Amino acid sequence: MKRSTSFCAHAILSPDELTIVPDAGADERFAGNPFVDTIEGIQFYIGAPLRDEDGTVLGALCVFDEKPRDFITDDDRARIIALKKEAEAIVHSISKQADVDREGDKEVQS
Repeated sequence: MKRSTSFCAHAILSPDELTIVPDAGADERFAGNPFVDTIEGIQFYIGAPLRDEDGTVLGALCVFDEKPRDFITDDDRARIIALKKEAEAIVHSISKQADVDREGDKEVQS
């Protein structure tokens, strides 16, 4: 996938907020995008940037639909943010385990 057609690239550029695209077909940023310009293309998108424990943005947790949505509820926002936090916690846990494994490998080699 090219970055120029990636919805998540837009979310990564605004790492402190949700990126919400209510109607991608009407959004000039996605004009000509092959993921939008199909019968079952992306019309609605919401992306939440994911960070590692150092604050580096790794990617985005996203939800999309083939139908535009005029609004999302506060409950929808809260769910996306909760999922984002859970995904980040998993990333942090995997990273910590990898650090432990690397330290163990160093001790075995010594």
